[in-house]
Amino acid sequence: MEFQSAAPRTFDRIYVAAGCKVNSGMGVKLGARCDSVGALIVDQKHCTTVPGLYAAGDVVSDLHQLCVAEAHGAVAATSIHRFLPRNFR
Repeated sequence: MEFQSAAPRTFDRIYVAAGCKVNSGMGVKLGARCDSVGALIVDQKHCTTVPGLYAAGDVVSDLHQLCVAEAHGAVAATSIHRFLPRNFR
């Protein structure tokens, strides 16, 4: 970080604002709708607007945190499991 003055500075805390480019292009190419920032629109089970296409993490949320992505992934995985046809033999 550059400051115009070389004078020392003291901070109580620092928070990194890393920013993120939403890489939802594949979902969009498959027909999924996205919001104004490019995040894929999903329902509560993380299904996009294309039936059978699920999304999780940074492509659906502005909360760029690992724990959020993991939670999305758990919900999406359970939803995918329930979406697939049963294969009992």
